[in-house]
Amino acid sequence: MFQFCNEHVHETYNMYFQFLIVCLAVAAVIEAAPSQYASSNSQSTEIQQDYRNQNNTLMKQQMRLLNDDYNMMKEQTQSDYRNNMITPQQYRDQMNAHRVDYQQRKEQLLTSLQRSYTSNAMNQPI
Repeated sequence: MFQFCNEHVHETYNMYFQFLIVCLAVAAVIEAAPSQYASSNSQSTEIQQDYRNQNNTLMKQQMRLLNDDYNMMKEQTQSDYRNNMITPQQYRDQMNAHRVDYQQRKEQLLTSLQRSYTSNAMNQPI
């Protein structure tokens, strides 16, 4: 009878020990999961930030080109007016046309950038 009790206690301790090992393994997995998520989340954030930085650089370059083009057109119109190649009315019309063209191109550029950000945000994992 003593041997039966001894075997039963031994089995109980084995089961308890196995249960303890499983609990520790589960706890280790649960504890490791947030750091793995944080790591992948920070990588995703870094990728998004790189994308935004590239877009911002590209946007600044395109805005500079647009401003340079606008200034060049204004200077040409002013030069034509100073050299009496166009009338005062033509000068006003051309300057207004340059402003309108500049505003339209600027809005297109901003819309394009917004679409780019939106499509990038939609393609990123949550």
